[in-house]
Amino acid sequence: MNGYKQILACIDISSEAAQVVERAVQVAGTSGAALSIVHVVRPLNYLYAGDFPVDVIGLQEEIQRQAKTQMQQLAQQLSTTTVQQYVFTGSPKHEIHRLAKDIKADLIVIGTHGRHGVELLLGSTANAILHGTPCDVLVVRIKDDQGLSIE
Repeated sequence: MNGYKQILACIDISSEAAQVVERAVQVAGTSGAALSIVHVVRPLNYLYAGDFPVDVIGLQEEIQRQAKTQMQQLAQQLSTTTVQQYVFTGSPKHEIHRLAKDIKADLIVIGTHGRHGVELLLGSTANAILHGTPCDVLVVRIKDDQGLSIE
């Protein structure tokens, strides 16, 4: 096997995102792959304040701006060279599948909390990404500060 050439790390903007990115950096380091990170902001259509709908375009733009800022900060903390950063608004499954195809990703790295029921092994987003992805998927089990899996 020649190793991976293009790795896409899919993150939410939280303190737990670093675990996913660290694993992606490890794999990229051993294979010499390029690394991209993506965060998908779910769209807000309307927010209701009492009986009146409030246009949330400004709020959506602010969420997008904050996500980009946090992605830049995360990328600066990495001990790797260049990291492509993407922030989209839409369905995480569709946007990640589209981006993976566009950049010809051969590995997607995504985190999961390992919750209960249908999401026992994979989180709902991780599960959605796994199905229909034309490349390998590495699912990182998210752990808390004491190294315990988050339930």
